[in-house]
Amino acid sequence: MIIPEIYRSKVNSRSMSRYYIGLIVRFLLNIKYAVFRWMARHNGATIGENTLITWKLARRANKNLIIGEDCSIETANLDLRFGGGENYNSRSCNYQQGNTNYSCFPPYR
Repeated sequence: MIIPEIYRSKVNSRSMSRYYIGLIVRFLLNIKYAVFRWMARHNGATIGENTLITWKLARRANKNLIIGEDCSIETANLDLRFGGGENYNSRSCNYQQGNTNYSCFPPYR
């Protein structure tokens, strides 16, 4: 990746105090999101590393919430009522052309 000279000159001209201020801000944000992940895991959620979730979602999290690694979720409007789990008995519905047996779900009308 080629970095433009203008960007390099701006970065090199910054003082060490600006560097430390930026370092502290990034550290505090990292701690904040680590607490959110811990809270969600404490409530039973399965969350990967480096995942960013909101405080509201961390509070609402339960065993039905599963998030992979390196994800960012900016909303708490997720349906956490049902996750499939080990007690889930799924019914497969194989619709074929011309088949009128709608045993699983009727067609939308």
